[in-house]
Amino acid sequence: MRQKLPLAAGLGLILLATGGCNLLASPMYALAADRTQNIQAEFEDLEGKDVCLWVWADESVSFSYPQVRLDVANHVRHAINQHINCTFTDPLAVHKFQRSDYEADRLPMVEIGRKFDADMVMHIQLLEFRTHPYGSDSLLQGHILAQCALYDCRGDLPVQSRDRELWSGRVEVDFPEKHPLNPTEADVFYVRSATIQVFSQALAKKFYTHREPVGG
Repeated sequence: MRQKLPLAAGLGLILLATGGCNLLASPMYALAADRTQNIQAEFEDLEGKDVCLWVWADESVSFSYPQVRLDVANHVRHAINQHINCTFTDPLAVHKFQRSDYEADRLPMVEIGRKFDADMVMHIQLLEFRTHPYGSDSLLQGHILAQCALYDCRGDLPVQSRDRELWSGRVEVDFPEKHPLNPTEADVFYVRSATIQVFSQALAKKFYTHREPVGG
């Protein structure tokens, strides 16, 4: 004579047979899908401001990549404007001033901002910029390390006052992130452009709240 299953066990088997296993497993799927975390903006007051992008690069970088300052400024402007409604000084006008005045990089950031009638200056110092990994002239892997800061150009504080610095931070990126490419996979122009784009997106994220993978 067959034993009767307890009611709860019988219902459990019915659920499994009719697809109820999906109901039981759904919390696990939801947990696996939500592997992102909220990253708070480090500075949230760019909205509605007039910002001057001032990119600095040493002579060796500028010699190897003559347009790097302009390219970085244009990419950063685009990356920030995708998420924040602010106005940027024309990067070409800034670039022309940088090239026409050899003393331009010695000026205080506040004076630069006032020259271009900007509320703020975003100073981007390219400490490292390359398109090849160290020790290789054939493999391709872009790298940018930059020290960045944001300065307030308004008000009556002394030009050199430390209180004018609103935000500062370092941004470092590699492209590709995991391993270099060989010349059959890409060329130096693609890697250079992609690296600047990745850098610009990483910098832009400092100024708006966003989500990132956990551990990313």
